[in-house]
Amino acid sequence: MTEAQACENADVYIVGGGNSAGQAAMYLSRFAQQVCILIRRDSLNATMSQYLIDQIRNTPNISILPKTVVVKACGNGRLDELVLQHVLSKKRQNECKGEQIEKDTFYNQHKRAKSKGLACHARSGKL
Repeated sequence: MTEAQACENADVYIVGGGNSAGQAAMYLSRFAQQVCILIRRDSLNATMSQYLIDQIRNTPNISILPKTVVVKACGNGRLDELVLQHVLSKKRQNECKGEQIEKDTFYNQHKRAKSKGLACHARSGKL
């Protein structure tokens, strides 16, 4: 079984907005319920190829959270919660607190960390 298959019907967060992140989002969108791309910038235009941006925009289960960073990842032996922060407003939002569903995976485009227990619904727009 590939890691993508382990994401079936799960919610996945991808940190970063480069081409690798876009390609991962497109691939994982075939398996995951929701894919959320977290980026520090306000758009993908400076870091991702236009063809990928167009594909992402036309994929209903992929959303983008611009100007957002992960400030904390919590769990005991597995990832259970992410704390996201808007870069400008510094407003924080906890994702997944108290929810635990097996087989969900958190991806970082530079370092992949597989975890059971992350069950979040990505929100497009602002924090």
